[in-house]
Amino acid sequence: MRNKLAKTIYNIYHKNVIEAEENISKLEYLTKSEIESYQLTKLNLLLEYAYANVPYYKDILNNIGIGNKGVKNLEELKMLPIIKKDDLRNNYSLFIPENEVNYTIGSTSGSTGEPLIYRKSNNSKVIEMALVLQFEKNMGIEIGDSKLLIWGGIEMNPYKKTKRYIKNYIYNYDYYINYNINNDNISKLVDKLYKKHYAYYRSYPSTMALVANEITNRKEEFHNRPNAISVSVETLMKSDRDIIEKVFGKTLYDQYGCGEVNSVAFECSEHQGLHHAFEHSIIEVLDDNNNDSKSGRLIITNLDNYAMPLIRYENGDIITLAEQKCPCGRESILISNIEGRIFDRIVGINGNIVHGGFFDDLILKSNTNINKWQIVQNDIDNLILYYVSKDDISMASKNYIEQYIKKQLGLNTKITYKKKNYLLPEENGKYKFVKSMLY
Repeated sequence: MRNKLAKTIYNIYHKNVIEAEENISKLEYLTKSEIESYQLTKLNLLLEYAYANVPYYKDILNNIGIGNKGVKNLEELKMLPIIKKDDLRNNYSLFIPENEVNYTIGSTSGSTGEPLIYRKSNNSKVIEMALVLQFEKNMGIEIGDSKLLIWGGIEMNPYKKTKRYIKNYIYNYDYYINYNINNDNISKLVDKLYKKHYAYYRSYPSTMALVANEITNRKEEFHNRPNAISVSVETLMKSDRDIIEKVFGKTLYDQYGCGEVNSVAFECSEHQGLHHAFEHSIIEVLDDNNNDSKSGRLIITNLDNYAMPLIRYENGDIITLAEQKCPCGRESILISNIEGRIFDRIVGINGNIVHGGFFDDLILKSNTNINKWQIVQNDIDNLILYYVSKDDISMASKNYIEQYIKKQLGLNTKITYKKKNYLLPEENGKYKFVKSMLY
């Protein structure tokens, strides 16, 4: 009954997503040349729009001699400069189209720890949702199937809580806030998993690894394996994949995206890597000299976001392309490894184990002008917030930050603020937002 209700409601409120998914599903097995032709058509439509409506691109396209003519092939896209986050921050108004496009505002710290505000068109969000819907269908999951969501989120106001509760009921979700995870909560969750079968789990890799570890430690056979598990937000480490697959079998599917361009790549049932969603974006992998490489910096062009076109945008992640083709028969680019966000978990004096993504959400919502940040835990009751900013953090923002940190980690948690001129990456070159020195 709930399955039928969910499909009916989804069809009413997301008819455009259903239609987009049906269209996208026809493209999955295009040949490489057909993929490039499809992308070139969408790219030239975007370039034509950007030239006519977006000041930044009109100047750029004129300067490199393309103007409003478009490009003859995807290789010519490389004539445009690479856009970095500082380019968006420093020239934000120049990326805004002069005509009106329906959009929402988003924010992210990406993999660099540098907060960024961006605009995303409603149509781009529809395509991203359609790609996720296709991903779930390929895993054998349908709208209305029972789903366990262990996901992030700062505490909501009563209206949003009620709205989420209704949505979860209609779509047959059980929702757990990932940032509230502690040993007791994990134990209670696993108790429930032994009693109730879900068709689908969706969570962060490190959280699913904690669940798998708890099941392993019980030494009691687990019969309620889901049909599929998908993970996202953070890098899926091999150690996490190993323990998850040991407990749940070959049900694990990785997904990759970033706030600015979601639904970038998805794992298929062959589990050989992640297939690039070519319907939505163009990706390049470049070395430090901006030459094509099998492993390097990800440069991405969103083909659907007309509210703030991002053409050749560097999001800060490092990816490695697979050497082999996938046995599934898809000819889209196959990604073997992604080095994205790196978080430690913070253990509070109250015993809570808080995922690093909690602090990311918190900083973004704290109304600060922080350019870059890092949380470091040296002692169980003490956190240091290092930050780069022109201004000191206001008392109002400090109160907001401390209110939520103490609620999660314990009232006696101390927070120290240290303003820096710059923050350094780890020895491996990646930047770690949240760093615990306790383990």
